[in-house]
Amino acid sequence: MSEILRTIQQQLAFYAAWIESESPDVAASYRALVQATRRLAGSQMHAAWEAAALHTDAEMNIAGIDYSGLADLETAYLASVRDHLTPWWARLWGSVEKSA
Repeated sequence: MSEILRTIQQQLAFYAAWIESESPDVAASYRALVQATRRLAGSQMHAAWEAAALHTDAEMNIAGIDYSGLADLETAYLASVRDHLTPWWARLWGSVEKSA
């Protein structure tokens, strides 16, 4: 389990560095989303370790995780990606249309 978590952490760090090389704005929103996700996952893993051992496959399903706290961060990340990938002329045209 710890090896899988280490691999995931390495992948997250790799993508954070890659995104940073492309766009500091996108990287900032990505890091915020990852950090909040880590907090959520960490608290859930801690609770799982504190709980009694499970014995059946049916008990293995994880229920009741509230992801709603990630929604705004996910929206912000996707908006920053969209802004970064939108050609400069389309962003300029959009701001001209909004001011008209």
